[in-house]
Amino acid sequence: MTTDGPLRDPTRRGRVAIGTVVAWTVCRAAQLFIFLRAAGPLARAGATPPGAVLQHLDEIDPAVFFPILDPLSIFAVLVGPCWFYLTSRNAHCLRPDAAVSPPMTILWFVVPAANLFKPFQAVAQIWRISVSPSAPQDVPTPSPMRWCWASWLLCNALLCVEGNLARVAVRPEQQLLAHWFDVCVFPAEAATALTFCWLIHRLSALQRAMAHGATTG
Repeated sequence: MTTDGPLRDPTRRGRVAIGTVVAWTVCRAAQLFIFLRAAGPLARAGATPPGAVLQHLDEIDPAVFFPILDPLSIFAVLVGPCWFYLTSRNAHCLRPDAAVSPPMTILWFVVPAANLFKPFQAVAQIWRISVSPSAPQDVPTPSPMRWCWASWLLCNALLCVEGNLARVAVRPEQQLLAHWFDVCVFPAEAATALTFCWLIHRLSALQRAMAHGATTG
């Protein structure tokens, strides 16, 4: 096996990425649990006015969750692309003729329209090369990777709807509806997080084995 440059073990970055995703998901679940505790009485004959629920949430979120969720979100935006770039670079070390370059692996995520399918092609390319550098065209795309991308697209679509609901919400009842929709988005977020962690773990393990094999072989 010929490599175009040294392979680098992505395991450490992968662990940081997985830890960040898990921490963010746990904080989101806790945030929604607090909301359900506060809004629960509304489902029981409207015992609590919507305005009181919103006031309760406004007191909790800025003081507890925003200082945690916002930094975790920013950190995830940084560490995720770093891991993707390294794994893509390793794939190009194994196959210099790979179609998607390491920079474009990241940039396709922010290109309108193309970000619906190009990032998936880039990740699938990394997977195939990592499994079989000599014959990546013969490697099938695993189902969890497809589920990860489908849940990612669904999550982003739901977040767009949620953003529109929050933007036009004026009355407390409308604002509370946006919060309830946020609860509905969480299963898609959790599915994306779970399958993404699987992808990070498996790809990191594959490239780690190759990196150590190239070092010792």
